[in-house]
Amino acid sequence: MMVQPSEARKLCSRSEWEVVGSSLYPIVETLSASDLKSRLERTRELYRNGKDLVSLKHSDSRKRTSRRKNTMFAEAVDRFRAVLKLQKNTSDMQPVSKNFDKKMVEKESIYNMDALQGRDDQELGSRKSQFLSALTDYGQQQMCKSGARGVQGHVASANRRQQGRRDTKNR
Repeated sequence: MMVQPSEARKLCSRSEWEVVGSSLYPIVETLSASDLKSRLERTRELYRNGKDLVSLKHSDSRKRTSRRKNTMFAEAVDRFRAVLKLQKNTSDMQPVSKNFDKKMVEKESIYNMDALQGRDDQELGSRKSQFLSALTDYGQQQMCKSGARGVQGHVASANRRQQGRRDTKNR
């Protein structure tokens, strides 16, 4: 089971959190290869130290916390490795040859963008109608639960004195 960032922050010291926090996905993808390697080594070191500490703990709750922390470091190591591997694979890729027709690619991308825009417009309209119908259904359910009637405009409206009496009635 993956350790959530809020739990990880509680488990870690400040220096540990800097390493583990940088392994989370929006941040880890922006790091350079040298930064990734250094943080990977630091996380591996923390993992090894945590592994040794589990056997030294006497209390079950402290052992559980140390194991959880160790799991968190293992997950961080895996994330760093995955991004390093991804960066290595993208750097090994061959660049596209310059012998392709740019006009043809531009035409295809324009057609694709038009199709995507049309599909987005349809989805937005259907989502709006689903949302509005769900809101009206919810409003009807709430009125049935409370036993209230719908709003009747000026016919059922009360003047200030009547409303004041009604408001103070159940105090």
